[in-house]
Order: sequence, then structure tokens, then C-alpha cells
Amino acid sequence: MKRYQSLMIVTGVIVALLATALTALAGGFNLKRAADVTFAPPEGNAAATCTKMTASEVAWVTLDEDGEIVEQVESYPTETTEIVPFFEYNCVPKNTTLVTVFTYEGEQVYNDKEKLKATNSKGTYGYPLQVKEGTFDLGEWGVEFYNSKTLLTSGAVQVGDEDCGDECGGETVTLQGVVTDKRTKKPIKGATVVLLNPGITVEEFVDTQKEEDVYAIAQTNSKGQFIVEQPLEREVGYGIIILAKGYKPLAQDDFTIAADDPDPYELTITMTK
Repeated sequence: MKRYQSLMIVTGVIVALLATALTALAGGFNLKRAADVTFAPPEGNAAATCTKMTASEVAWVTLDEDGEIVEQVESYPTETTEIVPFFEYNCVPKNTTLVTVFTYEGEQVYNDKEKLKATNSKGTYGYPLQVKEGTFDLGEWGVEFYNSKTLLTSGAVQVGDEDCGDECGGETVTLQGVVTDKRTKKPIKGATVVLLNPGITVEEFVDTQKEEDVYAIAQTNSKGQFIVEQPLEREVGYGIIILAKGYKPLAQDDFTIAADDPDPYELTITMTK
């Protein structure tokens, strides 16, 4: 169920201060390749006669502490710190550069490339992706593998259950939603949603501009959608601020999710220019 939230408009003076205070905080994803990569290709063959590399569908797996595959999964749990796509290939031609591109909710967030040794042998290739701090944002993560500019294979996986029914109940709730233009009804991409620590008012944050007063930050994708990574406690008041370039910012003290509200809790926020 989507909730329509009415937020007060913040003055222009506050806007400038918030923009300064949030510059270093809204840095986006902090991703890296796992140090220990399991899927080492077979020994290269300098005389390889392979002329075309083909790939299977992408599978998603979990790894143990030694980097070995534990199991194939259809989705990853909420507190995931690593996602691992992999595929099987027939052989590797000479001068092959494999490009890996990760997306989140359809938007590219990470890419890397690796030159592979030529071989006539079959093998597997995988890319364990980790977050440097915290856990993966909930939602759909995708991957595309290219041989230079030619797409070999692609796939997607969900982090966090899309529909977990009564099992979603608890003392904390995931906050998500959409930000749209009030007049055109179109989604606003790149809007920033800021949650302040309980007990910190918007005015106090603006006066002090302390980064440690920020509880969580999320940004909207091309569809205007956002998901706050850190769960919110029920019946606890948080200051909330919404900023978007060219729009009047919004803010509210004591934003609270009730004990009987659904999880995830969805907001629909409209902004005016």
C-alpha cells in the first residue's frame, strides 16, 4: 500500500545549507570485486583455435569463506554483502577482453574488465561483487557480460524478498517509495531522501551540519523510485528531508511508522518547482 505523505516546504536559506552539508554524503554505491575470485579460467593455450566464445545463462550463487560455491540461489536475503553471478563458456579466443557491467534497478552502477587467456577448453567465469561497507540495497541487481562490445550473457537477481507476507513483520520496516513532479506527474530522477537520527530535528541539522546526525540517505532512480537501505524502527520519530535540483525541498520532523503499518512502507512524494 502506498502512503501519500504531506511534507512542509523548506526555506531557500535552508536549501543552500543542506546542499553543502549533503555533498559528501550522497556518494552512491561503494562496490568492489572480491579479493579471492573462485572462477579461475583453465590454463591458457597459446595455440588455441577457438574462434567464437559462447556463454550459458547467468546463474547466481553463494560462496563459503574459501571462495567455493555453496549453492545456487534465486534471490539473496536482505542483509547480503556479496552477490555472485557466473556462467559457463565453450572456449576463449585470442585477444579476448571480458567486460562486466552491474546494474541496480536498471541503472549502471559498476563495471570492470579483464583480459582472458586464450584456451580451447570449456570453463566457468564468475564475478563476486561486494559492498565495502554495509549491505546491498534492496531491489533488482543485474549483470551483463561482454566480449569487448558483444553481449555474451546477462541476468538479474532480487536482493530482499519481493513478497514475504507475514514473515516481513517485525520491529523494523523498510522505507521505499517514489518521488514525482506535482504538475506533470512524471518521476524525478536523482532526488535525495535524507533520514535524520531519532531526536535530531531538521532545524538542528541545518544549524550544526553534522554528518553523524544523518541516519540514512537514498536517491531515486530513473523511475523516481528509492529504497532506504537502513531499516526504520516502528513508532520512532525521524526527521526526513527530500531534495531535488530545480524543486522546492521538503522536510518534516518526527516522521513515524506505526506499529500496524505494512512492511515495506511506501511513500509517494510530490514536489513543486
